[in-house]
Amino acid sequence: MADTLENKSIPAAQETHFQPVPYESLTGFDTAGLHNLEFMLGSKDKVFSTLKHFIIDFNGIVDEIKTSFHAQQKEVARRKLHSLKGTAAIVGANTLSILAAEIEAQVFISENIDHQLTDLNVAWQTVNNTVSTMSVSYTHLRAHETLMN
Repeated sequence: MADTLENKSIPAAQETHFQPVPYESLTGFDTAGLHNLEFMLGSKDKVFSTLKHFIIDFNGIVDEIKTSFHAQQKEVARRKLHSLKGTAAIVGANTLSILAAEIEAQVFISENIDHQLTDLNVAWQTVNNTVSTMSVSYTHLRAHETLMN
C-alpha cells in the first residue's frame, strides 16, 4: 500500500516550530531601522544577509582605527570611522553609528580616544554577537523550512 501524507508521522526532532527571528530581539539594532531596511531590500533574508556581510566587512575595524590613530594617521582613522558610522546607520546599528560619529568628531582635536574606542568596541561586540547568534537561529529556521517543503 502506498504511503499517503496522512499516514506519515513527523519525527519529534522535526516537530519543533521555529519562529522567524524577530527584529525586536536583535540587541544593538534599531527595530524601525531593520524594518525600513527590509522594505528597501524586499525580504528578511536579504536583511540578514546584509547584516552578515556588515560583520564580515567591518571585522577588526576598531583595532584598525586605534592603530591608525596611534600611528598619527588621523585622516585614515577618520575615514574608517566615517565608513563605520554610515554603514552602521544603514543597517540599524544606531548606537554603533552614534559612537563612531562622536569619535570621528574628536579625531583631530583629541590626543587620546582610547576610552571612546573602548565604548565603540563594546558596541561592536554587541552587534557582532547579535548577528552571530541571529545567523545560527536563522540558519536553523531556513533548514527546518527546507525540510518541511
